[in-house]
Amino acid sequence: MNEMTQADLLEKQATKDLQAGQLVEALRLRTEEAGLRSRLAKDEGRRWETDGALLRALAHLGTLAMDLGHLDQAEEALLQVERGTAFNRKAYPGKDTDEFWEAIRNRLGRLTLLRGDADGASRIFAEVLERRRRILAPTRRDESQSYGIAVSLGFLARTRLAQGKRDEALVLAEEALAKISRIVAGADVTDCIQMEVASAFLLLHTLKGNTADLDQAREILMRYAEKGERGDKFWRLAREAELTELLPSDEVKL
Repeated sequence: MNEMTQADLLEKQATKDLQAGQLVEALRLRTEEAGLRSRLAKDEGRRWETDGALLRALAHLGTLAMDLGHLDQAEEALLQVERGTAFNRKAYPGKDTDEFWEAIRNRLGRLTLLRGDADGASRIFAEVLERRRRILAPTRRDESQSYGIAVSLGFLARTRLAQGKRDEALVLAEEALAKISRIVAGADVTDCIQMEVASAFLLLHTLKGNTADLDQAREILMRYAEKGERGDKFWRLAREAELTELLPSDEVKL
């Protein structure tokens, strides 16, 4: 078995473990996969910045490490992806490279917030939101960009809440739900979109204390639990929704 095939197998097994709730084992495999892909790029004399499989592996690693509370490991991985995606935005300008860079910036914003720097996180989320609003003209219908705006609104709302700006957080959260709901009403609903709907309802529950919002989020998460389509965001939201019957047996920080 060559090392590329081994890296692909590690990626597949990590995804299976993540869906099964074996998060610690998934993190171990993500770490091994990212290390192997990094070594392959170096041994083959390729620019690591343009290695899409390596950047995805590092992004997956950074996200899961962050969810499990390994913030230093997450920061190392995500900063490397940020450097790679920044390079690709200049070398290969376009929607795909822009969206990958923005997604990583948002993850770094989450990491910054977890480290207790709400002001720093706010600057990151506001920057990404401004970019996304500017790109999506009022007359243009682009659901991937609308989804991106809803995600940024949700992140910024959570940051405003951490800053003690509850009224501003509520306005942002309601806008996020309205935008993501319009996408749900007019298109095939992907897993990412459904998870963002659940996230929006959970945030509104936190801000308003409305049990109906919590019930809506839990209904979405229970439906996905039954289908077995459970990624890192699912586990994070399941803990926030206090669905203890769904959570992994490991005592982990999500």
